[in-house]
Parts: sequence; structure tokens; C-alpha cells
Amino acid sequence: MQDEYTITSVTELGKGRYKIEFDGELRLVLYKGEMRAYHIKEGERISGDAVEEIMTRILPKRGKLRSMNLLKLSLIAISEPTRQEAMSYAVFCL
Repeated sequence: MQDEYTITSVTELGKGRYKIEFDGELRLVLYKGEMRAYHIKEGERISGDAVEEIMTRILPKRGKLRSMNLLKLSLIAISEPTRQEAMSYAVFCL
């Protein structure tokens, strides 16, 4: 990790999400509240420690929550059959 990064680009993606580019290379998506918490503004500098915290704490936590939500939605879809036929018990045990 570098000591400091320059925030070279901030692009709004919609729904409160922004694509952040550091030093023209490193790119990631943050929500508006996360940008406020880390004082992220285009053209400003950010410490390497802050970038490392985002990469090791914020993004993995968000990924885990997103994965769990997708799994939950897929299990709901499996447990709500659209046909009238009887379903095997094995389907509910996935």
C-alpha cells in the first residue's frame, strides 16, 4: 500500500453509489455515507491506511451481506413453487 493516494475521479452511479478512482488506477464503489466518513472528494488526498481500511473492512463486509441476501432470495424462490404438483422434500433441504 502507498502512503497516500490522490482521488482522481468520482463518478455517480445512481442509488447513492459512486465509483472512486485513486491515482488513475485503483477503482472501487462506495456509498455516499462511506464517502462522507472518509472525506472523499475528487482531487483530494487520502491516506494509505484509510484505503486499506476500506479494502479490508468496508468492502468485504458489504460483499458478505450482499451474498447472504442473494442466498436468502434464492431460497425463497425455491420454496415458493409456481406449479401445483407436489415438491420433493429434498428441495426444501437445500
